[in-house]
Amino acid sequence: MAESLQVSLPHGPDWFEWPDGAPAVMPGGINLLRSVIQPSHKPEGYKFDISVARADEPEESPTGYFGLLAEFQICSGEWVCGASALLYLQCRDLGLLKLSDHELIATYGPWGSHALWDVFVIHGRALNAGHGANITFPTMTPEPTSLKPSDPETERT
Repeated sequence: MAESLQVSLPHGPDWFEWPDGAPAVMPGGINLLRSVIQPSHKPEGYKFDISVARADEPEESPTGYFGLLAEFQICSGEWVCGASALLYLQCRDLGLLKLSDHELIATYGPWGSHALWDVFVIHGRALNAGHGANITFPTMTPEPTSLKPSDPETERT
């Protein structure tokens, strides 16, 4: 998993206005970054890791951004299916961007895992059907196996 990722997001004073009553953090989109399905002899189980991806130049944006980068892998039978996705989150309060990666992960990781899981399972089932792999995906969002901040040397405090 990438320890640190910088992403460029659209920003500017007219790009987005927060509606009255909107929450402090809202999803801004999800990108599926990669996916794979292939034969494997790994033991059955899954891995679901989430880390923080910081947006560039938050001080120039009227709203702040950060991302949750997730890696998912499931091994079932003689197949493995894996994917990576990035959930973009917009912040009304730029002060949230001053939180450490650990604090962002602890607060938004469990919440964001549901949206990320939905992307994984939809795409994984399509790959599964196209390859006849017969992988059984959990119907409920599994607990992430790891919620970890990015590299401590580059983490903001």
